[in-house]
Formats: sequence, C-alpha cells, structure tokens
Amino acid sequence: MNAKLWASYERGETSRDAVLLTRFGRVFSHFGIDAIPTYEIQKLTQLYEIVG
Repeated sequence: MNAKLWASYERGETSRDAVLLTRFGRVFSHFGIDAIPTYEIQKLTQLYEIVG
C-alpha cells in the first residue's frame, strides 16, 4: 500500500498531502475509526515528517 501511494506521487498523479491523508485514512479505517478531525491529521503528518 505505502509503496503504491508513493509511486503515484513520484509519477505526479497525486500530491504529498493526498498520499499522507490516504495512508492515515486507511490505517484508521483498519482499526474501525470512522472519522479523523483535521487537527489530528495535521499532528500525525507532523509526526510522520519528524520520524519518516
């Protein structure tokens, strides 16, 4: 999943933000979380930038 999303970004098919939001959305969906507040997405994106 992750590799496909980043490959799409590298081909110019999607934005970096869309890749991150899609990744987080799929992870949360997997754990049964239906909605994520925008603030939480921003915090997770910042964490990913620090760790990633």
